[in-house]
Amino acid sequence: PSSWNVQAGGPVILRTSDTVHYPLDGPGCDDEFASLLPSGGHLVYINGDGRTEPYTVTLFHQLRCLDIYRREYIADPPPEKPSPLIRHCMNYLRQMVLCHPNMGLESVHRTRGSVTSQPHDAVCNDWARIYEEAEQNWRAQRRFHQHSG
Repeated sequence: PSSWNVQAGGPVILRTSDTVHYPLDGPGCDDEFASLLPSGGHLVYINGDGRTEPYTVTLFHQLRCLDIYRREYIADPPPEKPSPLIRHCMNYLRQMVLCHPNMGLESVHRTRGSVTSQPHDAVCNDWARIYEEAEQNWRAQRRFHQHSG
């Protein structure tokens, strides 16, 4: 299959701004980034052609790539060159941003030579149902393995 037959919920407002959550490093950052994925990680298991196959959901793949990038970025000592996994993630994220362009306008201001966007409200698809379905999928897969193994 090319997509998972789960629909995101209706529109929700996401306030985009700097936050104390999801820092690059420091106490609790690994746990916060891990909480972005369902309990079973980025994989779901789909039945097709008489067998169950693992797939990664694009949303979870993107979030996993952000965490992979974060971990390599803060590595001490830093790697001499980017890993193949980082190269994959950078290409993948670039392609996904280009594939789903958002043409919204963001107000900006200058901070010591750099440009940052002002906090604003973004209208997003509610992702809660996708997480709920991923959790159910993981529980079903876990039960299957407990009873068959």
